[in-house]
Amino acid sequence: MTKRTLIVMRHAKTEEQQSGQKDYDRNLLERGRNDALAMARILKENGFKPDVIIASSAKRTMETAEIVAKALNYRSDKIHSLQRLYLSDSITIKEELEYLDDDVKSCCIIGHNPGISEFVYDCNPSAIIIQMPTAAIAIFTFEVKNWQAFSTAKKNLVLYEYPKK
Repeated sequence: MTKRTLIVMRHAKTEEQQSGQKDYDRNLLERGRNDALAMARILKENGFKPDVIIASSAKRTMETAEIVAKALNYRSDKIHSLQRLYLSDSITIKEELEYLDDDVKSCCIIGHNPGISEFVYDCNPSAIIIQMPTAAIAIFTFEVKNWQAFSTAKKNLVLYEYPKK
């Protein structure tokens, strides 16, 4: 059994969708960039640095991932951008984690609501977390032989934080 860490993050605050603009192409607001950086600093202060960062390929999640990566000295060209995570549900997020290599000890996954909130709830249904506001992070630790066993692992919520307005 190997101790593993999962950092779950919702993308930061974005602009309203403009006429003719695709939801997929929305940008982060200045507040969103600041919130993403603040959450990344909390990760760094608490010693969390992922081996792998996976993000939805939407513009806002990739912007969030790049801010987090830079703050944690993680090469942004190593971020795994996945179309499948765009507006994905909890099951899809879980499936993506089960594809991770066994040598990955820590992963950060960045996605969208409502799927990211559903996923966090599914990881720890007894927790008080009902919703993941923009830029929120929930960190779980668990012990498994490999990521394929993620679904059955008992996950411990070790940190939940979100930007205070």
